[in-house]
Amino acid sequence: MDFYALAADLFRQERYRQALHVLQRHHDRWVDDGHCWQLAGQIQFSLGELAAAARMLETAAMLIPLSAAAQCRLAECYLRTQRPDLAACIYAHLAEIENLDEVSAVDAVRGLLRVDAIGDGVDLGLRSLRRFRENHRLLTLVADGLERSGLGPQAALPLLLQAERLQPKNLQYKIAVIKRLVEAGRRLDAVRRLRAIEVESLDCVASLQRLRLLLAACGEVARAEACHARLAQIEYEAVSSYRPTDEEDADNS
Repeated sequence: MDFYALAADLFRQERYRQALHVLQRHHDRWVDDGHCWQLAGQIQFSLGELAAAARMLETAAMLIPLSAAAQCRLAECYLRTQRPDLAACIYAHLAEIENLDEVSAVDAVRGLLRVDAIGDGVDLGLRSLRRFRENHRLLTLVADGLERSGLGPQAALPLLLQAERLQPKNLQYKIAVIKRLVEAGRRLDAVRRLRAIEVESLDCVASLQRLRLLLAACGEVARAEACHARLAQIEYEAVSSYRPTDEEDADNS
């Protein structure tokens, strides 16, 4: 196995540092090889080294057409380093590509929504859903785009309900559905779903806070208070289980 194939295989196994080490050992053999630059950039992105990843992917782009996955990673680098205009250009290009792979389609739709290209994001999302009907992430992204385009919660609900059907244990999807039911004036449906959630067993603070607001909006005072009590319990457990580090002990002595 040559060094590129070995590094690519390690990358697929998410053994990123080992993959990068293989490439670095043979750097003098691939200074003009765009595929190696592209792989190195993707590895650096996975390691969270965004500046290095962007530089490597930009170098690769001068040598070869970047893959859709690599383009998504470069656009994400630009977004996270405060260069949204460059990211928007990449996402606009991706929106025009037919038959994007499933992962890249999700990344591109999410990116288009993040740069406020709502129409393009919804269009790509709907086209992608014709091919990837069971992708719950695409469903929620398109739902968000439809709502942001001004169509309101009723347009988002069918997609969110389908996503919830695909991921029945996903609490975030349950909350998203309930929120749209409340906004659409379907209070009885919202209350029925709220009562099926056992707030006493939840550990996610953000979810409990959202549920408390929804319960209050539906007049479910006792359940809203149960959310408040659970939040207080989580806070108490966090405080009571805290132990200062040796350094903090030394600072306080």
